[in-house]
Order: sequence, then structure tokens, then C-alpha cells
Amino acid sequence: MKEAAEKHDAAVAKERKYNRVIDRLAASAKPKPKDVENVPDDFIPAMPVISNPGGSHGGNHCHRDKLKDQSELMCFHFSNALAARPVGQKEINNTPAAQAALDKEWNNLTSKGAWDYSTVREWEDVSREAIKNKTKVHVGKIFEICVEKGGELPLGDPMRKF
Repeated sequence: MKEAAEKHDAAVAKERKYNRVIDRLAASAKPKPKDVENVPDDFIPAMPVISNPGGSHGGNHCHRDKLKDQSELMCFHFSNALAARPVGQKEINNTPAAQAALDKEWNNLTSKGAWDYSTVREWEDVSREAIKNKTKVHVGKIFEICVEKGGELPLGDPMRKF
């Protein structure tokens, strides 16, 4: 019973702490005081808020077409959250621009000495040695990731790149 009361008290204290943080954030959303010397240490500046009663279409208030089904809705929201489109191996192999971008990045990292080829060993040897010496071994793998920025732009647009 005592343990449950302690957990409850801890939860209440945590909630009070979060409420204080929220109150502080809400207070900081107000315009910054002109008197810079008396600004509290925990002051967090807020982005300016501009009222736009006309909406983003200059008062047109047009709406997008409704989505047909739930799967299309989920795909729509997910795709809007992406900043870059993942490119698969098949597309990389068939797209010279993607291959060139990967080669450029790979050569850049290699020239900067991002990894040391002289210390690479076969896993069989490393594993055997670790078991013999009763030591823990960390293994790393190098692989490439390719994305396309600006994939929604027309082909040939200079802002569309891998």
C-alpha cells in the first residue's frame, strides 16, 4: 500500500513539473520584453503568428478533393511527411544520375578517410580471437542509402536531385 502511495505521489509531482513547464512555455509565447536585461533565463522566443483570414489561396477558401478510401488517406498523409523519396536498388541501377550521386558521395567519404580499410578482417578470425580472449567485439557494416530530393518536381528540374 505504501509503495502505491509513493508511486502516486511521484506521478503527481511529475505532472506538476510538466504543468510548470507548459505554463513557462505558454508565458514565453508572448512577445519578448523590450528590456533585454530583465529577460528570464528560461525565456523561449516564439515564432510570430500572423492572422490570414483569406487562407493560403487569398480568400478563395478552396478545398482539396476528398480521398477515396482509408488506404489512400494513409498514403497521402505519409507521403506529405517525407522530405525525400527513398530510391531502391533497381532504380539506382537504371538511373545514371543516382549512380553518379552515390559514386560522388562514396569517393568523398573515402578521400576523407571515413573508414580504415587496413583494419578490416574476416569475421571468422575476429570471432575466434574474441572467444579465445573472452572479449566483446563490435562489428560495423558499410552500406549506401539513396534518396531523391524534389521527386514531385518535373523531370529535368535542377532542384530534383539524388
